[in-house]
Amino acid sequence: MQKSEEFLDTAKDAHEKARYNANVLNSVHAIISAADALLVFVKGFRYAGTRHEEAVELFSGIFPGDPEHGKNVSRFGTILSIKNKAEYLEELLGSKDAADALQAATRFLSYVKSKLPK
Repeated sequence: MQKSEEFLDTAKDAHEKARYNANVLNSVHAIISAADALLVFVKGFRYAGTRHEEAVELFSGIFPGDPEHGKNVSRFGTILSIKNKAEYLEELLGSKDAADALQAATRFLSYVKSKLPK
């Protein structure tokens, strides 16, 4: 979780400086690190594959049927879907993309923290 929180702090700093691509990428990595932390806590391992869909599927199986978990599975999938756009495409992301990513990451981390021991 420490890595996740560092990524989120960096995303916030980038957003304040209108560095929207950096914000989105750090928001993505914050969510990935938080998902790994919860997977390790619940299942004893983290996802080590390369397909984003598999990571989301694995994460979705942690608390099946929990509506709050379902919302966060959706957040995880949504943020991963913009990862390639932010990292590899020439198109620059704007303030709305960045604000949405930051909000998703903030909510996701809050959820994960609520599931982990203090």
